Amino acid sequence: MQNFNNRIAGIAALALFSLMLLAGCGAVTNVGHPTGLDSIIIETDGRITYDFGGDFADERYKTDELVDMAKTQIAEFNAEEGRKAVEFVGSVEENRGGRRVYLEYRFADAESFEKMTGYKLSYTPVEEYASEGFGFSGSSFVSAKDAQLVKSGADLIAGSSGSHLIVTNFPGAVMGGYQIAYYSENAQLLTAGDTVYATAKTQPEEGEQVFIQVLLRK
Repeated sequence: MQNFNNRIAGIAALALFSLMLLAGCGAVTNVGHPTGLDSIIIETDGRITYDFGGDFADERYKTDELVDMAKTQIAEFNAEEGRKAVEFVGSVEENRGGRRVYLEYRFADAESFEKMTGYKLSYTPVEEYASEGFGFSGSSFVSAKDAQLVKSGADLIAGSSGSHLIVTNFPGAVMGGYQIAYYSENAQLLTAGDTVYATAKTQPEEGEQVFIQVLLRK
């Protein structure tokens, strides 16, 4: 399937499309967007809500047309997958300092998110991730409660039974169904309303991949 972001850009160039993100048929159903970043929220059962926004100062871009294109894209993707891998949740338009439209997609799992968007995403029990030798033990993590407290991944494993680890190169903001306890040193925390997200300290340049790790605890 054509790369998700390339497809979006192409549709926008044709004055038809160019985004994806949050709400519920005009009523916002999700948290606010941290500093305008796109976001993903991983639910406790592994489902993923993907909020993607686009700036549309040009009124020729009609929200209902963008929604129709989103639904068509989802239908095509589900047909290719042979299952309901993703569903459309809703749309919202913001006009704070310029018109910005958001759409919200909900993916059944990380696999379907990766296939459609091209971003890498792992949501795994920390013991499983560490045992598979992905370098967690050698990483350094910052406490979400005290930024002066830094622990090695090896130190965290013993006290992290039941915890989950998010590893992703998604360039926006990330959170999970449980609270962020620690995050890798190349990440930082952002707050939107009552929600705390993690994101890369430095947003990657085009074509660059920056992976962050986020430890979640119940």
